[in-house]
Amino acid sequence: MGFMDKAKQMAEETAAKAKATAADLQEKAAPTLEKAKEKAAEYGEKAKPHLEQAKQEASDLAQKASDALKK
Repeated sequence: MGFMDKAKQMAEETAAKAKATAADLQEKAAPTLEKAKEKAAEYGEKAKPHLEQAKQEASDLAQKASDALKK
């Protein structure tokens, strides 16, 4: 077996090992990623009322400012 054949074999083995490692990491990370998505959705739902309130308050303040400028 020549040098190039050995190098090719080593590269193929390394690629196979990298694919297996990547698949293993992806499998291990899946539950954590799912939990993070759930928490992000949960926090988003909790934030909605506050955002709506802030939008209403900003609108009210803008109206008050507009009314004050008209006087």
